[in-house]
Amino acid sequence: AGSKPELLLAASLLMEARSEGWLVCNGYKDAAYVDAALLLSQLHPRTVLVIEKPDELQLILRASERTGVRPKLGLRAKLSCKHEGHWGATSGDSAKFGLNVQ
Repeated sequence: AGSKPELLLAASLLMEARSEGWLVCNGYKDAAYVDAALLLSQLHPRTVLVIEKPDELQLILRASERTGVRPKLGLRAKLSCKHEGHWGATSGDSAKFGLNVQ
């Protein structure tokens, strides 16, 4: 789920189906998105917030303290290898998202 509407839609579908699937929260995150994801994680325990930029960690930790919910975290790594295909130009070191190994 990459936006707040997608997050709410995905969560409602997973809960309605009583699914064991994972709710993966990636993409742009603001405080409202992170708060919603953390609160939804109490209803659907298989919710993971993916950290794509270094500043997102502090945002998630502040929200965790505020809500009292301990998050499950994932990391999106920026790999140096390039590939061909539709997204090839934005792969490797020129990728927009992901954490560098530094």
